[in-house]
Amino acid sequence: NKNNALTSLDCSSNSIQDKGMIALSKAIGGLSRGLSELNLSKGEGNKKGMKLVTSSLNQNSNMGKTLYSLNLAFNKFDNESSSNLASFLSKPNALQTLNIESTFSNLETILGAIKRGCAELSYLNISGNKITSKVAPVLADYLKSTSKLSELFLANTQMDVRSLRTVTRAIINNVYITDLTYDISNNKFGVLGANMLGGLAGDIKNIKSLNVANTDFGFE
Repeated sequence: NKNNALTSLDCSSNSIQDKGMIALSKAIGGLSRGLSELNLSKGEGNKKGMKLVTSSLNQNSNMGKTLYSLNLAFNKFDNESSSNLASFLSKPNALQTLNIESTFSNLETILGAIKRGCAELSYLNISGNKITSKVAPVLADYLKSTSKLSELFLANTQMDVRSLRTVTRAIINNVYITDLTYDISNNKFGVLGANMLGGLAGDIKNIKSLNVANTDFGFE
């Protein structure tokens, strides 16, 4: 029913799989109004299903005005899924919360789109996706410009110490970021990472919560 009153949809932690994701994508794309919340996390969606789900966000012309919370975590993206999501994120939108943890996302594509379209974003979780030396500058570029971000989750992203410095320095230098929750846990930074963060400690004035659990900091 295209004219139903549904504004929030939470199907998280259900074995929806591709068959269910395909059916949901048709429903989402065909709604006469946009959703405000969409949670499909841990739905066991694979490349085929997630390609259509992310495409449906673009098909519904109202979604950019209404959707403020999107959680697609722990489903499997391919490059087309990432491109579809980036297409939605790159246009001006109302999104405040985005969780794409452990989705095998193309972060270069998605983070560039976030910078262009997600002016209201306050919560970003990209944990469990690989932050390479190419991704880190794109993330830093976004972090230099955001004015609303208050929670950033980068756990288990395989960041190296140089990338960590690039990202952390971008946060420190952004005067509009205040009281940030910053999660970089479950990355193997070692003593070099501990020393690097220690060297920046005097400049860190806008991070209120720092999670460095299981980062192999050790002691010298």
